[in-house]
Amino acid sequence: MFALEISFKDGASQPEMILVRRPQALVGASDYAHVVIEDMRSLDYQLRLVRGPGRKFRCKPIGLSEEIAVPHSFEGVYDGAFTIDAGALDITVTALDIDLALRDGEPPDRAGVRVMRQACALGEPVYPAIVVSGAIPITVSFAADQSIFIGRSNQCAVRLDSVDISAKHARMGYEGGMFWIEDLGSTNGTFVKGQQIAGRVNVEPGVPIVLGRQITILGVTSGGDLVQASTIDSRQVQKPSARRYPVLISMSEVVRPARVVLPLGGTVTVGRDPASDMWLGAPHISRRHSEVSLTPTGEVSLKDFSTNGTTYEGGVLRRNEVFDLKGKPMVFSFGGDLTVAVCFDEEQETLFRNADGALDCFSRDPTRPLVPNAGGESSREVNETSIGNVIAQTMVELDDTMNNGRQLRMFFQSLSLTAKLLLILASMGAIIIFAFLGTALWSLLYTG
Repeated sequence: MFALEISFKDGASQPEMILVRRPQALVGASDYAHVVIEDMRSLDYQLRLVRGPGRKFRCKPIGLSEEIAVPHSFEGVYDGAFTIDAGALDITVTALDIDLALRDGEPPDRAGVRVMRQACALGEPVYPAIVVSGAIPITVSFAADQSIFIGRSNQCAVRLDSVDISAKHARMGYEGGMFWIEDLGSTNGTFVKGQQIAGRVNVEPGVPIVLGRQITILGVTSGGDLVQASTIDSRQVQKPSARRYPVLISMSEVVRPARVVLPLGGTVTVGRDPASDMWLGAPHISRRHSEVSLTPTGEVSLKDFSTNGTTYEGGVLRRNEVFDLKGKPMVFSFGGDLTVAVCFDEEQETLFRNADGALDCFSRDPTRPLVPNAGGESSREVNETSIGNVIAQTMVELDDTMNNGRQLRMFFQSLSLTAKLLLILASMGAIIIFAFLGTALWSLLYTG
């Protein structure tokens, strides 16, 4: 982040202060500048500011065209703050520490106290740091107990302008000598060593991390790591495969990542375990709920390992049962309106998204007119497969109820004779107390 103090030389205008919430910024009068200053329109160049380690930053003048000769008198690396003479005004650039920024959900009064204490007691953070690879690498230093958001949103400390990057793409931190990164359900994924990650994954310093299809970042802990990171050619980093299908996709907010391309000849694990390739953050999901496999010949199948089963249109998949898709798209329900689809092309993915993840989105007839139901709302006619889904889901719930009853019976049988007698006496005592309270309430209400 930067603070820009603009002082006008006309002798009348008051100075202005601008907060720039990004690690790199283009300052000028063009339409594509991040910070537009009309008084710089008479200049034939703009200023590019790029953060370095700690409070260092690079300032580089950029000509509005290749033929323009730009001044190089103020090009260089500065530490903390620097004032630039930009013709009709002076611009004082101050690099701001990331650890002093307002945190998510932090009340302003507490933030003020925390910032004052940190500023007085601690020095500026230098390492660990995140490096964004490029012609001029971007470096964002942060405190070791702080996590950093990465994405296109202005709420992200590492703000990246790329169509491949989601608003809040990932979160990164440092703990126990290792960096960790967590994909936040991004559209185009986060990749470590060519493998798409889900949930939180530990990464050693200096290991390239690919966001989407283009951006490469690294974690560094020393000046030596920083020098090595600046020499890495992002074009030589192992990028994810350009193949986009078949793909696992979900519209649920508790699924991360929301889109996973199936690896050819590999398997994708789905479940509540943070180490799963697709993490489902719901309590009724088994830690290892299912696996989706893609054979070298292109055949896709799903195998269930869960306690509650996996519902699909027309049936329920039980533990250790395998469902072969045979090249057809399919939506699987994991309960609680949490669905995951297997799509083989862009048209199927669009259909699933437009249906908001509906279980029957691939069997619906798009030409079938909507008919009003008893409540006056519009809905499609219920087909046989929908009835089958209701029956299948009911059977799952009934089976769960029977399992709970069997578990309660086994628990009672495992008790000792004394424990059984105490449990029976406690139950009888509770019944007597409730009966007494009911009688007393009846007397008060009807006998006055």
